[in-house]
Amino acid sequence: MKKTDFHLNESEGMYEMKVSIPEKEKDNIKVIVHENKVIVQGQRRFEDKIEQPDNKLSTSSFQSYRQEIPLEHPVLEKYAVHDWKDGILTLKIPKA
Repeated sequence: MKKTDFHLNESEGMYEMKVSIPEKEKDNIKVIVHENKVIVQGQRRFEDKIEQPDNKLSTSSFQSYRQEIPLEHPVLEKYAVHDWKDGILTLKIPKA
């Protein structure tokens, strides 16, 4: 299990969070602001197949993960905005 690599900065009126997300995982990640916390969650599936003339072998693995990052101050979750660029998701969350 690996924690999400993130940096959280706080100013007087806003939180700004930057999360490293590899390009291949971009579509598998969901970031939610809910009840004064940021939730990073996702799923991924892996499949391997080996086919030889006399036998076949296949494996599959499914993983789901969820990390909650608490925020010290109440926030306006419906006004949170995000941007993804060069493997970094930037989330801006205004404080209430």
